[in-house]
Amino acid sequence: MQIRTKIDGKMQKELLQGLMIFAWITFSVGLAGLVAYIVVFVGLDLKDNYPILISCSIVFAVGLMYVVTCGKLVKNAQATNKTNIYTISEEYMQIESEYHGEIQETAKLFYSDIVKIKETKNYIFVYPDTTRAYPIEKKNIPNIDTLRRLIFSGQKKIR
Repeated sequence: MQIRTKIDGKMQKELLQGLMIFAWITFSVGLAGLVAYIVVFVGLDLKDNYPILISCSIVFAVGLMYVVTCGKLVKNAQATNKTNIYTISEEYMQIESEYHGEIQETAKLFYSDIVKIKETKNYIFVYPDTTRAYPIEKKNIPNIDTLRRLIFSGQKKIR
């Protein structure tokens, strides 16, 4: 079985969905705290409330940093013209990265080496380690039950 998945912004958004939600919540809480600080403490001319200002500023800055970083990751993925080609066998999957019609990289991932599997609405993300994920687009999978059986067969447990 062979499966092709385009690496694009849609895929990146789905991969980063949880982080993007965290980023926007953190950003919003920090912004709300700064606005409340300005309205309450500056408006009422209360002094010596710098710990509140510093706390709100840190939360706002962390949220802003994550929002910007996630946005850049999605934008970079949209500009990339890469496609992953997965060749599925009984013991492993071979991953070829295609860039402008040429194979740039090839990797072999044994199912017993899979660390994590994350399934979303449109993709199955297969993690060979804790920092990388191979996205497999569900609509391109001819037999999703067979793929699930194979990739879940040797999955490691991280404690």
